Formats: sequence, structure tokens, C-alpha cells
Amino acid sequence: MDLSDLWAKAHPSDDRGPAMHPLLAHSLDVAATATLLPQAARLGIDLRTLGFLVALHDIGKVSRSFQAQAAAHWPTNLLGPAPTRRARPGVPRTRGDELFTASAGSWEA
Repeated sequence: MDLSDLWAKAHPSDDRGPAMHPLLAHSLDVAATATLLPQAARLGIDLRTLGFLVALHDIGKVSRSFQAQAAAHWPTNLLGPAPTRRARPGVPRTRGDELFTASAGSWEA
């Protein structure tokens, strides 16, 4: 199981940089950044706790419905076969519609 297969930021494939930023790396980036903010010490909590809580801010990106938004980066090793979208006649496919229907259970493995 390789947690670096989960993506947090995905970009179209091109030669200008990586196509995705792993969720694990993103979580560590934001945790480190939060602990270095000038106002962080004034929150009244230990900076390690702050880093941990901030690292969890994108935990929902582990979900199948989120990972399915970038099919090219689907983490088969972790989540199995990519889901397919059931056709709904007469309903336009928009990003918001896909997210809603994914959370409502219209994804199939």
C-alpha cells in the first residue's frame, strides 16, 4: 500500500511540471507552513497539535468520489478498480452534479 498514490492537486499532463501533487506531501506541506506562521503560537495550542490538525484538513480527498475526479491519477493499488459513472438520461454532467451523485452513492466499482 503506497499512500503517495493518492493525489491532492492534479494538473493536466504537460511538460511544465508534475501532473499531480500527492496528498501525503500536501498534508506535510500545509502542516509545516501552519507551524511557521507568525500568529501560530498565539492560538494557545502546541504547535505539533496545530500541524497535525492542519494536516488533516484535506482528509476527504482520500474518498473514492474525490480521487475519481482525475481518472489519470486513480490510485488502483489503494482503492481498487476506478468507479464508473452511471448514465442519467437528460441530466447534464457538471462537476457539482458528479460530486453530489458520488456522495449519494451513484458510483459503481
